[in-house]
Amino acid sequence: MDACCTDYTNLKAVYDLRKISLLDAWNGERMTKLRREHLSKIKNDTACWYCINNQSLDKAIPLNEELYHKQ
Repeated sequence: MDACCTDYTNLKAVYDLRKISLLDAWNGERMTKLRREHLSKIKNDTACWYCINNQSLDKAIPLNEELYHKQ
């Protein structure tokens, strides 16, 4: 499950839906935290912050390192 439709490297991938149901992923800790951050203030080390502020994603921290595919 990827939190962003423009994320082709899985930088914003949250869960592997082959291992967890969509319902459990949506209500999971990582996705809940991400939604909370979007409603309040997005941290400056997340890919979302870099994207919203039109910055390079080179220094962004993946949401789930296991699912991230560096280019």
